[in-house]
Amino acid sequence: MKDKAKVISIEGEFSRVEVQCLFTACERCSARNLCRGDDPDSRLLLVKNPLGAKPGDMVTIEVPEDSYTRSLISIFGFLLLSSLLGMGLGFLSSRLVVFSPEILSIAGLLSGLFICGFLLLNRFRKKNLLTLYPVIISILNKGEDNG
Repeated sequence: MKDKAKVISIEGEFSRVEVQCLFTACERCSARNLCRGDDPDSRLLLVKNPLGAKPGDMVTIEVPEDSYTRSLISIFGFLLLSSLLGMGLGFLSSRLVVFSPEILSIAGLLSGLFICGFLLLNRFRKKNLLTLYPVIISILNKGEDNG
């Protein structure tokens, strides 16, 4: 989804922008939590600024809905797979020890979820965090201060 925005401030390689969108369109967007966060009335969001836009510039931003959706599918898919695998391994290991299969299945399920959750958290912190931010894709008008 593409929207127009005005750059408010620069924060390193990111910019804080004020989005000028119709919030009816935002309600259908799968990545709306990236933009609006906890405040549903907020029009300010943090975006990547690869073009070097300055405060006052009017820009076009793009919300990476495809990346966001793919990330969610992979998270839930890996969690489901790891929980089933952990439960199966727990059940199979009950033949080797004297504990009941139910207890070891639950322990395997929880272990699988915990290990997978830890690995996913580390992966998304390092690899996917920057791909999930909205991005400035063009500068429409330079601000008054920027010529």
